[in-house]
Amino acid sequence: MPEDKDRRASLFFYGTLKAAEVREAVLGYKVPENRLVGATLSGFEVRRVAGTFYPMIVTAQPEAVIEGVLLTGIDKQELDRLDRLEGVNYQRIDVEVECDGQMRTAQLYKPINKLPAAELWDFANWYKKDLDNFLSQDFDPDGVRRP
Repeated sequence: MPEDKDRRASLFFYGTLKAAEVREAVLGYKVPENRLVGATLSGFEVRRVAGTFYPMIVTAQPEAVIEGVLLTGIDKQELDRLDRLEGVNYQRIDVEVECDGQMRTAQLYKPINKLPAAELWDFANWYKKDLDNFLSQDFDPDGVRRP
């Protein structure tokens, strides 16, 4: 069984999954704090998907930086649930994120096809104003509502 342990993934969350409420709704339990690490990603920006209450990541200038959360030790069941939430519009890609001054390989969800981008997305503002709207209108553990 050590092979399964070696396959555990780390995912960089830049959007709705930064919120504990969303992670818990997807995974079915509260993720222990020791599995969450602050991380940054360069060369991308986060924009709201037009007509929705959730974001997407897009390529930006190299100096652009996103503040996110790295979830470590993700097993196959958790990964299946997260993949299902992201649905057909997103795929996992490998990226290099910075954690505590060190670069680390992780994955994130990036749109497969061009989704309609709106304004820059701000997590704190979304959390305060639109978390409930996201959970009631866009959230579905079997795939977020398509734009």
